[in-house]
Amino acid sequence: MLSHCKKIIKNIKRAAALILACGFLCVAFGTPLNEILAAPEDAKWPEAPEIMAEAAILYESSTGTILYEKNAKERMYPASTTKLMTSLLAVEQSPLSDIVEMSHDAISSVGWDSSRIGMITGERITMEDALYAVLLASANEVTYAVAEHVGGSAKNFVKMMNERAKDLGLVNTHFENMHGLHDENHYTCAYDLARIMNKCIEYTTFCRISHNHYYEVPATNLCESRVIAQTHQILRKKIAYDGVFAGKTGHTDEAGQCLVTACERDGLTLICVVMKEAAQADCYTDTIALFDYGYENFHLY
Repeated sequence: MLSHCKKIIKNIKRAAALILACGFLCVAFGTPLNEILAAPEDAKWPEAPEIMAEAAILYESSTGTILYEKNAKERMYPASTTKLMTSLLAVEQSPLSDIVEMSHDAISSVGWDSSRIGMITGERITMEDALYAVLLASANEVTYAVAEHVGGSAKNFVKMMNERAKDLGLVNTHFENMHGLHDENHYTCAYDLARIMNKCIEYTTFCRISHNHYYEVPATNLCESRVIAQTHQILRKKIAYDGVFAGKTGHTDEAGQCLVTACERDGLTLICVVMKEAAQADCYTDTIALFDYGYENFHLY
């Protein structure tokens, strides 16, 4: 009991380090600051930007504090942001030197018009190269092969995904596949994606791979080398924003445009999630607006 109390006190002290410039103090986790304490009558909560996303969150990494939310716990389709959980399990469960082989199912079960890098049945790459394909190019056939390798089967890997979601305390998430192609029963929410990303960025391997704007997959047993490009436009250096170091895109007709992004400035790490945007450009407009709001109004002391 004593150790539990000490842990609670330690967590409260960590949360208390997040202070608004106007003097509010956060002492709780996963709750908007303006819902925690009654502010002085003359104090005002910083005015947040209006965004176009149907759901969004701005999440402070070290304390779990929500600095902005819009329908953050409402059920949404994640599209390829699903691959954050797939990558998390791969990083946690598999050495980077493992050899991942493309099975017939991995190649044939995802549509040829979906995101892929053109791998063929029997082709083999390392887990590290596979993760570059998953996180940068959002390659669905490689994602399927990673799931088979880590889980022993695609079905068992999806079970592992849902178990990991439960371990992380996610509130509105259920996975039916490893890549995010549409399924009515495959869903998550902005809050849960922020939590998944926050766990991902604990791993230097994930951050190192996710940060690249392109990568050359070496020649395999069956094909020559391939150059793949990052789909996240800030990480690809097509859009400038200082501090962004990890992210994942996603899109299906049902999910709309989705974007998860991690950014660090002056020791303050923020995670922004926007979901169901009408256009890809809107993802970046909203993400930058929310990051600006966070870094202009909140500081760690």
